[in-house]
Amino acid sequence: MFLVMNNYKMGRKAMRRLGLLLTLLVWCNSFYAQERTQDFNFNWKFTLVEDTKTPTNLPLDDTKWRDVRLPHDWSVEASFSEDLDGATGYLPGGVGIYQKHFDTPANATSKNVFVLFDGVYNNATFWLNGKLLGENPYGYSPTYFDLTEVLKTDGTKNILTVHVDHSRYVDSRWYTGSGIYRHVKLITVDKLHIPIWGGTFVTTPEVSAEVATVQIQTKIKNGYRKNQNITLITKIIDNEGKTVTLQEKETKIGSGKEIEVLQSLQVANPKLWDTEHPNLYKVITNVSVKGKVIDTYTTLFGIRSYYSIKTKDSS
Repeated sequence: MFLVMNNYKMGRKAMRRLGLLLTLLVWCNSFYAQERTQDFNFNWKFTLVEDTKTPTNLPLDDTKWRDVRLPHDWSVEASFSEDLDGATGYLPGGVGIYQKHFDTPANATSKNVFVLFDGVYNNATFWLNGKLLGENPYGYSPTYFDLTEVLKTDGTKNILTVHVDHSRYVDSRWYTGSGIYRHVKLITVDKLHIPIWGGTFVTTPEVSAEVATVQIQTKIKNGYRKNQNITLITKIIDNEGKTVTLQEKETKIGSGKEIEVLQSLQVANPKLWDTEHPNLYKVITNVSVKGKVIDTYTTLFGIRSYYSIKTKDSS
């Protein structure tokens, strides 16, 4: 079995790997490259602790803690020891606690506010102002939490606490590090918005040198107490910043509901994506109410197609 993709051939294993890569390419860029995000990596406090028990009486007094900027790995800061395991790079694990003091975003009472952690290794527990937000035991998966109902409204600072338990540190065949080792973002959106994850799903079902069909599935959530009439404005931009196609679609969404809108756009003379020419396009999705854009969502994607051919020497 061989994969043919824009005139390039590759074996079965490469096909599977590339298929996974392409899926992740669309999925990841759908929620990381947002104009509505704020860098949340600065001004964190950190300390290592001996006790593995989940802390109480939160938030904690962090006046004597270290100042750190994320991403941060406390294991790599420690000393190497032959007594430790080679899989951990001969470095220790342990338990660490992070805290961040921050102001409530402007107009937060009319918005939804989320915090997104790209990766915390591992067994992480999260609180805002002493209220439990949730847990994430897996160190490689991102996670996000809705802060809207817990944010302070009295003008005092919020305190975000993250407890990371990597005391059982021999848990991998390779070095993992310990702590909030990936980026953190604060995301502020209107109550009517495209979801943080899975907001758009882009496919290219028909591709030729002359024209490509791009299908875009967009999810929209309405957090208001009344129905909304919206216009979904979607445009595709090439790698030179030129708008190559645009489509508007009007629809209604009920109070507290989530809908999915399907759009099909045509791109003439597309610049195809392949392993030697990784041309990328950008889908910019705007949600408009009464002529005002209230949310913008950006997705990177490549125009490509592939099919398989069975040959006599297939294994």
